[in-house]
Amino acid sequence: MMTYQEFRESYVEPTKLDYLKSFLEFPTLQDARFNAMIFDQGPMTEAEFENHIQLIGIGDREHDEKDANNSNRLRCRTAVGWYIAGWLRYFARPFGSTFDKYKEVCYENAYNDWSYSREEF
Repeated sequence: MMTYQEFRESYVEPTKLDYLKSFLEFPTLQDARFNAMIFDQGPMTEAEFENHIQLIGIGDREHDEKDANNSNRLRCRTAVGWYIAGWLRYFARPFGSTFDKYKEVCYENAYNDWSYSREEF
């Protein structure tokens, strides 16, 4: 079993070339179908909406309602909607993405993979 310290020492940070290669990863219809399948629950009822606010909320009603509305919107999105959203994120990425953000996301993904693969779960 690898400890966090061993994980941190074995982690290899991405290079700028990896960052540039990441721009060649295009959104696919298969990914859009997968997302649509995961979120395919239809719109929330009023009771589900209120339960979402109670369970997930942080206590600020305005923020909690925005979060619940966002979740509701994701639940209603079709595969075509997910595909279009993927392309919009792809085209917006050069304007909002930085190498430092890319490194953070890569580290978070590697850490999550490591933590979920531990035998303790």
